[in-house]
Amino acid sequence: EFPSNPDETDGIGVKGAVRSNVSYQISDLPYSKMNAKKDPVSPFYYRKDEDSVLFTFDAIDELDEEEIGTATKNNSKLGVNDYFTYNNVINGKAIYNAIEVKDYATATSIEYTVELYRKTTDNGETKYVKVNISDYLDDVTLTDSKISGVTGNLVKTAQTNKYVFSRSLDLNGIDQDAIFFADFSCKVLKDSEIKKKEYANYRILLTVNLKAANGTSKDERSAYIVYTFAKIDPTMIDEPVSAGD
Repeated sequence: EFPSNPDETDGIGVKGAVRSNVSYQISDLPYSKMNAKKDPVSPFYYRKDEDSVLFTFDAIDELDEEEIGTATKNNSKLGVNDYFTYNNVINGKAIYNAIEVKDYATATSIEYTVELYRKTTDNGETKYVKVNISDYLDDVTLTDSKISGVTGNLVKTAQTNKYVFSRSLDLNGIDQDAIFFADFSCKVLKDSEIKKKEYANYRILLTVNLKAANGTSKDERSAYIVYTFAKIDPTMIDEPVSAGD
């Protein structure tokens, strides 16, 4: 790992030398006792910024309520089968460590944005395309674990193709440690509830943004959860045949 050198001070960094075996035959290279060495002539290599800000967003492992998932003890709800009518709820956990955010003390609010992207292939190119989240997901919630149940928790607003959750910061109180926890939940629409029945992989993108009083961003990070939406009739799948049958 290259050392941090934000001030680009001379003498701080890593240099490397090159050494290689030499042989008259390619097949003899691994066994050759001859070698050539090149001393480093390039400048030191280092990192200008040491970014220790952390933002993670992960699905919570839970037993799949669908009958096959329950029978096989599948501890993931990220495979959604439209064949079954049960409600498929995806729960997640986000952690944001903003201790190293520059000028954190001047931030006045925190904002989370939830967006949905569908995986598509067009002319051989595979990419994720943003879709209208309300066409595919319902009951989208995000709760700040530090102030759950307290007046002033995250306020949800519906905007074009996304949901935004925000609240003011209390830098002299609960937000002094600059560490945030958020609990996410959503219901995947299925059967007749879903407005656009498009079977594919979907990416739930969560973006966190620290803002100053004038609305400018102090720090922005994103992470995502991927789930698969498909329709599979289990009665059309042959049972595995054991040896000897």
